[in-house]
Amino acid sequence: MNRILRYFPFVTSRTMTVLFFEQRDGGIACTGIAEDSGAHTRVFGTPQHFVSLGDAVKARTVHGGSNRIILMLDASYAATVKSIVSIARENAEAPITEGELDAVLFRALWSFLNRFRPLAAAKLGVSELDLVVANIAVCGVRIGTHKVFNPLDFKGNELVIEFRGTFIRRSTVPSIEQMSAFSKEPIIAVERGAIIAETMQEDAVLVDVGDSVADVYMSHKGETTHIGRCEWGVKNITEKIGAYFGVSHAIVSDVLKRYTKNQISEKVRSAVSGIARKETAVLRELLEDVMKRAHAEKRMQVRFTVHSHGSFPAQLIEDARMHECLMRYDEGGSPAHRVQKQARTALTRPQEEMLALAHYPYIDPQYAFLNQLLHRRVKWLVPHE
Repeated sequence: MNRILRYFPFVTSRTMTVLFFEQRDGGIACTGIAEDSGAHTRVFGTPQHFVSLGDAVKARTVHGGSNRIILMLDASYAATVKSIVSIARENAEAPITEGELDAVLFRALWSFLNRFRPLAAAKLGVSELDLVVANIAVCGVRIGTHKVFNPLDFKGNELVIEFRGTFIRRSTVPSIEQMSAFSKEPIIAVERGAIIAETMQEDAVLVDVGDSVADVYMSHKGETTHIGRCEWGVKNITEKIGAYFGVSHAIVSDVLKRYTKNQISEKVRSAVSGIARKETAVLRELLEDVMKRAHAEKRMQVRFTVHSHGSFPAQLIEDARMHECLMRYDEGGSPAHRVQKQARTALTRPQEEMLALAHYPYIDPQYAFLNQLLHRRVKWLVPHE
């Protein structure tokens, strides 16, 4: 809507505020973006750090409402899955009615839940009774091989429905319920790495590198899932840099800041890059084991993204192609997006990523009718709505 309003001369300003709660190595980082569609400006809040999600929610309730709240959870606390369910029709020559569509959607939903709920419970280390659906949406529909937005009155042998669903621990629900009180839209709770993996829009493996671990996702034939974890993080590099130069962690952080700004000597830069390459080779060996267990094709493209505290230079690991994928979702690739590319050069990588995730189509308006039908079916499964 912002992209439409800004082209009308009588609209002088419309501010959209997005609040982020982002889980990082057990803690929570909270920040926000305020976008003024009339002035074409964006203001990023200063990140605040909290021990728990509950503490973060309590601290933010006094700051008033937001248009949207996005809760980006760690792979240990959420499981976001994107997958396709195919349902054969009994009468391929009959037009699809609303009654049939509702019934097919219900069957497809349970097929999706029955397949992924046990896997999500195992991944999060809880029983299925302690697992909750945070949100689920239709994000694609085909009749056979033909993509449609609303299947009503179409004919065909089968309906293919693409779902994106997020499962969370039941213990997370009270915090989400508290958030709902100061958000104008339903809370978006997702597994961060899975959403990043979706942006690839290609069959590939994503390695989301954190401070201590790297979570691995695979997007293949329309399905995006978490396939494993490597006990390797950016501290594998920072600790080796500290040992190599014989300096403290604080000095390593300063060296990496200077690396990012290209303010160090070529000798130091070469040493840092060499250590990063050597340690990243270890990550690739661990990754091979994860891909083998997941039966991933050896020739699949591997993409890297970095999700770390501090000033670690993402370019030491991060795949430039992965960054380009994310940037497609800043303003959705509209003409306004292209005009604002120059303004983006002043943003940091974390700010660009946050902006892309703020504009990601978590619930596609093109599938509004199908999601209305779906919402009636899942309302009892989503306790915080």
